[in-house]
Amino acid sequence: MNPIPHELNELDWKTDVSSKGSPNLAKHISAFANDTNGGYLVFGIDDQGRINGLVQKKIKDIISKISSIARDGVEPKISIDHAVTIYKEKTLLFICIRESKEKPVHLRGKGFEESYIRSGASTHKMSKQEIGWCLLRSKVPSFEEQDADAPALSSDVLSKLDVTAFFNLLKIPVLGNVDTVIQKLEEYCLIKPENQQYVINNLGVLLAAQNMSHFFGHERRGIRVICYKSSSKIEATKDKTFDRGYAIGFNEILDYIQE
Repeated sequence: MNPIPHELNELDWKTDVSSKGSPNLAKHISAFANDTNGGYLVFGIDDQGRINGLVQKKIKDIISKISSIARDGVEPKISIDHAVTIYKEKTLLFICIRESKEKPVHLRGKGFEESYIRSGASTHKMSKQEIGWCLLRSKVPSFEEQDADAPALSSDVLSKLDVTAFFNLLKIPVLGNVDTVIQKLEEYCLIKPENQQYVINNLGVLLAAQNMSHFFGHERRGIRVICYKSSSKIEATKDKTFDRGYAIGFNEILDYIQE
């Protein structure tokens, strides 16, 4: 960043963000998410490359607005990360936008023709050829990879997953440090990071949820076990629904059947 001669394809700097600027920010986010290397929005630098910096309240406002645009302003929604850095005694906010697996990322409520790309250090609408190229490189996430919940703090994530039971199945020592536990869950693809929070995916719910019915779309995925008195299936001797994740709840289901 020293010197700062001009913006780059993977870097766009801004002084601030306003409600009037939201449509343009959605276009920038679309462009970076469609790029192979992703990109960064840097706040606290004006159009001439002068470093003005930001105050803490402004940083929180910008993060909130950008997160909202990334979630509700483009399709498919994308994940962002951010970092606050002191540079030349000024506070700058870096927003990291990674390449989206599913492409092209376009403005919400509009077609692929409202997809954008970075070229010549500026944001442009994609041509038909570029849209076709993006579609060829697109990878639609599998059901297991898709989000099952909204981003949450690590403590909230751990309250929704039975980490102890999951680790015991894998014969992994139960770790006491929260950061280490979260890292392990990432390694096993049960969660993913998003803007300094974490998202439980469908795989995480199906394998290790404390209660699957607490996740939207999974309310009826529990296993119901009914034992009948006879083959006529008129009178049940016992009837129970198991809502825990399939992996961690399997032995409990077997024990219930064999009682």
